[in-house]
Amino acid sequence: MTALQGIGATLRDATLVAYLEEYKELTETWRSLESKAQGNIAVAGIFIAGSLAYLEKLSPQLQRHEQVFLLIAIACLIVSVILAILALKTQTITPPPLGSFVAYYSTKLVKIETEATLQTYLESFFAEHVSLWGVVIGQVKESNDSKAQYLWSAQRWLIAAIFAVAALSLSKLID
Repeated sequence: MTALQGIGATLRDATLVAYLEEYKELTETWRSLESKAQGNIAVAGIFIAGSLAYLEKLSPQLQRHEQVFLLIAIACLIVSVILAILALKTQTITPPPLGSFVAYYSTKLVKIETEATLQTYLESFFAEHVSLWGVVIGQVKESNDSKAQYLWSAQRWLIAAIFAVAALSLSKLID
């Protein structure tokens, strides 16, 4: 093996390791977004339950503006939960080219008889491997972006609900 071939092999290995590390980071981001969406649902659910209990207890005593604040809060909470659920929706993503992919190509190596054929085969293997990693990374990034957008929207609706509940509470204190 020449020095140039050795450098090429090292760069190919480094490329594949970098893809794997990027995939791990994106997967961690995915998990984090999922956890935050679940937390958003839990907080909104608690607020919905509290709002409904408050409504049941004080409904006849609420003034018109208080009813409006409570209605806004409950509507915002429901929208927040729906958006957080959309952040959790199942998405189909191409699996990363790991063990099965390498095993498939490795089994074909025993049939290669010449150095030139082997070199062509390895170049093809690397090109396909990189291409598949590119697809996987792109899909995971797209999924994460979608989850993040839904989650941020859910959080904004939750914030709006909190302000509505705060306004309701302040209006009760002023009365």
